[in-house]
Amino acid sequence: MERAFSNFFAGRAGYPQPRKRGEREAVRFPFARSRWRKLNAKWAVVLIPKVGEVRFRLTRGIPGTIKVVTVVRDALGWHVVFTTEIEQPVQPSDKPAVGIDRGVTRTLALSDGTFHDRPKERLNVLERRARQQAKALAL
Repeated sequence: MERAFSNFFAGRAGYPQPRKRGEREAVRFPFARSRWRKLNAKWAVVLIPKVGEVRFRLTRGIPGTIKVVTVVRDALGWHVVFTTEIEQPVQPSDKPAVGIDRGVTRTLALSDGTFHDRPKERLNVLERRARQQAKALAL
């Protein structure tokens, strides 16, 4: 609180706001102090400092080097999120570089003089919107 108010009075930040219940309910941990291991094909455990072992459902593999573990709470419950670093080899290209400008009237303008517009909405999106609008009117 002291740092928040000193930044406010120094003009570096706005007035400190209290944390609202249910918003941004997440805790991040650097993975240097955490470990994880598989229990079986579907479950794994991650060791979180000052919390202990947290069991989670392993829905997919964790590629690359884990950098940060985030524990998030949302409407569906608690989730464990791993932020990883993946090495991607850079493919050399013999093509010239192209600059891209994003606009309002034309979605993309390339430096070679070509333009690309936003794709038209798909039919299933339009049908879904119509169903939702009809459902909203029925209420």
